[in-house]
Amino acid sequence: GNVSIGNGTPTSYQIQVYGQPTDFTATGLPSGLSIDSTTGLITGTATTAGTYSVNVSFDSANGSASKTLDFIVKDTQSITFPTIGDQFAGANVTLTASASSGLPVSYTIVSGPASLAGNILSVTGDGTIIVRASQSGNESWEAAPDVDQTFTATVAPTGYDFTHLAGKSTNTADGTTIDGPF
Repeated sequence: GNVSIGNGTPTSYQIQVYGQPTDFTATGLPSGLSIDSTTGLITGTATTAGTYSVNVSFDSANGSASKTLDFIVKDTQSITFPTIGDQFAGANVTLTASASSGLPVSYTIVSGPASLAGNILSVTGDGTIIVRASQSGNESWEAAPDVDQTFTATVAPTGYDFTHLAGKSTNTADGTTIDGPF
């Protein structure tokens, strides 16, 4: 069987046996783990990622038995998610978070006026937007802690009316006269 644990995560794994075992041993345990020879409880904190073939054995009044278990110590990962500057409604933002594992990052809108299509966030109105980057891990990597980015979206100003400047003129820095409206 396989036992999957996190690198740097406190672990407790009970060896299951029937009968009255009297003495447990385990060889090949990942560094940082140990077995209680009376109870068969494996505890500790693994310190190095990898796959370890562990031979577990026990003695009882009925004889001895052993079994090999694969302990898979998953490595940790993190997400880098660059800051998103404030945006105008209607903007499309390409999200560029990355995981230290190289595994793909997924995105969700936590709140705010936005929608997602893959890694493209579309701002749909004004307000505060929170977008989350996640990486769920796999057989070799633990899930990364989620990272949120918060930014503000505003509706771009429109409809300026310059008709009141009709018939006006102004001089530019080089002395050229420009007639309105501006």
